[in-house]
Amino acid sequence: MKNNLNEIEKIKKSKDGLDVINDLYIYAVFGEKVSKEDLERLKWYGLSEDKTTQNKDLFRLRIPLENGELNLEQLKVLAHISHKHANDTLVIAKNQSIRFHNIKICSLPEIFNLLKSVNLTTVFAAGHTVRNVLTCPVNDIEHERIADVTSLVSKLNESFKGNKKFSNMPNKLQFAVSGCSIECCSQKPTDVNFNAVEATKNRVLFSLNIIGNHIGYITSSQVLSVARVIARVYRDYGFREDLEKSSFEYMVKDMGIRKFKDLINGMSKYVIRDFHEVPKKTNALKDHFGINKSINKNISYIGCKTSNHQLGNEGVCVLTNLLEKYHASKIKISPLGNLVILDVPSNNAEELSHKLADLNFNPFN
Repeated sequence: MKNNLNEIEKIKKSKDGLDVINDLYIYAVFGEKVSKEDLERLKWYGLSEDKTTQNKDLFRLRIPLENGELNLEQLKVLAHISHKHANDTLVIAKNQSIRFHNIKICSLPEIFNLLKSVNLTTVFAAGHTVRNVLTCPVNDIEHERIADVTSLVSKLNESFKGNKKFSNMPNKLQFAVSGCSIECCSQKPTDVNFNAVEATKNRVLFSLNIIGNHIGYITSSQVLSVARVIARVYRDYGFREDLEKSSFEYMVKDMGIRKFKDLINGMSKYVIRDFHEVPKKTNALKDHFGINKSINKNISYIGCKTSNHQLGNEGVCVLTNLLEKYHASKIKISPLGNLVILDVPSNNAEELSHKLADLNFNPFN
C-alpha cells in the first residue's frame, strides 16, 4: 500500500491531475491506451476504471451535483448520455452524485459538451481533491429550517472546484453544510460538518464538527474562510507517505483534536468559540420522507426512500415524464442517495406519491 501511494505522489508531482484534460482529448481522438499515470489523474475529472465489467477499456464516470439538484433539462441530458454512451446505465449515488458505467473514452468529448450545455461538470468528482460540498436537500424550502445555506454551499464549491491550490491533497476532503432542523447530513458524517443552530431567537451560528467531534461555533460569514484554512492544513500537514495514513481523519487523530482546533483557530484569527447558551438538538436523525408543505404557496415537496439506485435511462425517462405530467420541475438527491421532488403543486402531491412508489421511490417509508 505504501509503494502505491508513493507512486501516486510521484504522478501528482510530475503533472497535476487537473492538467490531464488535454491528454484525455488526445486519448479520445486517437484511441491510444491510457497510461497508468494518466489513469490515476483522470479521477480528477470523475473517470475511473469500471470494475463492473472485465473490459478494461470501459470506464465509469461520476458527476457531482451542486446542492444535489437536477432540473428537467439536466435530467433529459443525463438520460440521453445514458442511452447513447453508457449502455443505458445511470446510478443515483451517495454524496449527491450521479454515476454512469460502460463509458468509452472516445465518448468523453461529446459527454463533457453535453454536461456543459446544462451547467454540469465532473471536475473534482474524485481524486485527491476537495470534493463537492454536501448539504440538506430541502433547507431552502422547508418551514422548519434554521438557515438557507444554498448560496453558502455554492460559494464553497466555487472556491474549491477546479482550484489548483486544492488539487493536490494527501487524499480526498469533503465538507457538508446544513441549515436543516433535523441535521440530516449528520446521518453520514463527512470529514467536516458545518451545521446551523439557533443560538438565540434572531441569531444563527454554525456548529463546527470535525470527524464527528463538535469543536465549537462560528458565524455564517466565517464558514468559507474556516473551510479554506482546514483545507490548507490538510494539504500541508496530511500524511503522503502511506496510503493508510493519508486520510483527513488519520491526520486529525494523530495531531489530536485539541491541537487541531488550536491550529485552525490560530490561523483563522480565533473565530471558533464556545457558546454555552446554544441548546443541543433533540430531533431524531432522519431523512425528509413523505409529502411536506414547502415555504412556497400551494407547493409541496415529496421525499422518497430510494430502494433501487440503478435507475438507468428508462427510469430517468419515466421519472422525467412523471414530473412533467404533475407539473414539477426539480429534484434533489440527498447525501444518502434518496430523492426529493422539490416543487409539486400540492393538489398533485398525493397522486404523484403513489406513482413514485411504483417506480421504487417510496414516499411512505
